[in-house]
Amino acid sequence: MRATIYARYSSENQRPESITDQIYSCRKYATEHGWTVDDALIFSDEAVSGAREDRAGLHEMMEAARGATFDALLVDDLSRLARNNLLMLTVIGDLHFLGIRLVSVADGLDSDQEEAHFSIQLRGIANELFLTDLRKKVVRGVIGQKNRGFFVGERAFGGVHP
Repeated sequence: MRATIYARYSSENQRPESITDQIYSCRKYATEHGWTVDDALIFSDEAVSGAREDRAGLHEMMEAARGATFDALLVDDLSRLARNNLLMLTVIGDLHFLGIRLVSVADGLDSDQEEAHFSIQLRGIANELFLTDLRKKVVRGVIGQKNRGFFVGERAFGGVHP
C-alpha cells in the first residue's frame, strides 16, 4: 500500500523536532505493515493551528490525494490533522470519497475499521474542546499578566485603559 504522512505542530513555542518525531512514528507504522512511503509525499505545517483550514501542507496533501498518488494517509494523532471537528470530518470525508484510508497511529484509529467511525468523531470533539479550553486559559493568563502590570503586547502609547 502506498502511504503518505501529514504532520503538524501548532505554535512557535513548540519544538520543530515534533514534525520529525511524528514522521518517525508514522514511518514505523508503515514499515510494520509493509506499506511504502514516498519521501516526496510527506507533508507538514509548522507553527500553524489545527483549527485553521488555510494550511499549505494540508492543501498540498489534499491535492496529492485528488491525484491518486497514495492509498492511505498516516497521522501521528488526529489532532495533527485538525483541531476543528467540522474541518477534520470534512477532510476525512473527502479522503473517504477518494478511497483513501486514514490511520491515526497514536490513537490506534483506522478508518477502514467500521467501529472506528464513532471513535474518530469523539476524538475530533475532544480535540476541538481541548483547543477551546486552551484558548480560555491563555486569555486568562494574559489578563493576569496585564493586571500585574506587565506588557502583554497591546499598544502602550496613548494612555491607560480602565
